[in-house]
Amino acid sequence: MRFLLATLSCAAAIALSFPARAAAPPVPGTRSLGMAGSLRGAATGDSALTLNPSGMSLMRAYVIEAAYAHDSAGSATANLGRLSIVDSTSGFNLAGGIYYQYLAQDLAPGLDRSGHEGGVALSLPLGEHVFIGGMAKYLRLKTTGPAPGMAKGFTFDAGITLKPVGAVTIGVVGQNLADLHTDRAPRTLGGGIAVGATADFLLAFDAVYDFTTKRDLGSSGKVWNFMGGAEYLFAKRFALRAGGGRRGITEAGYLSAGASYVAQVGAVDFGFQQDLGGTAKETFIGASARLFLPAPE
Repeated sequence: MRFLLATLSCAAAIALSFPARAAAPPVPGTRSLGMAGSLRGAATGDSALTLNPSGMSLMRAYVIEAAYAHDSAGSATANLGRLSIVDSTSGFNLAGGIYYQYLAQDLAPGLDRSGHEGGVALSLPLGEHVFIGGMAKYLRLKTTGPAPGMAKGFTFDAGITLKPVGAVTIGVVGQNLADLHTDRAPRTLGGGIAVGATADFLLAFDAVYDFTTKRDLGSSGKVWNFMGGAEYLFAKRFALRAGGGRRGITEAGYLSAGASYVAQVGAVDFGFQQDLGGTAKETFIGASARLFLPAPE
């Protein structure tokens, strides 16, 4: 009942719109944004819904998150609004998540794209060292202007997270495994390693191979994305993040930064990414608010 009520309240609150991205793959969430898009090896909360669903079972938490992101690259801009719920407070660490997001995008003068995306995810532990998870999602995007079109359909993600030793976690995930032929849902295979997932200091490094974006743009070649970042939590209240990486499509390097204020009842997060090169330097700005619900006794 609590999950249902939270879901309904999120759906009502989603009257706020939210952007996505102009030229690159979807925004990974505010916390990951500040770490250059990494965290597939330690994807908890909403990060699990954007990066690796198996990470929901890494820790017990019940979190409702509302987020906004803005992306600009040259004359193209995008705005994304997102609401999500992740609950991993069951006795067996069986976790569930649900999200909805709305995209409004100006691709070029007179060429616009907008639409909806939603999904549900589950994850469960197989002992203390292996966690598996999957997510099904539906996407519906409409393009208007000189080149109108529609992209819609179901796709899914599947991932695994390993805790081989101590504070080290490793994640592997396939995303958008049913090809929808849109840059908003590229078919990818990614992996990440994190050190300190449940500690005050976290280091993460990810690599992602994109199978479809260059094909859909009418070109060929391998597309590897590399990213890494760090997070430090001061006095259990203030978190600072920084990172950097390389985008495979544009071959541009970028830097990122982020910060959070964490209280007992919730947190406020900010994230930022800026390209260092390329003809149309891409800029991402994200903000989110998280509400922590108490776990049942």
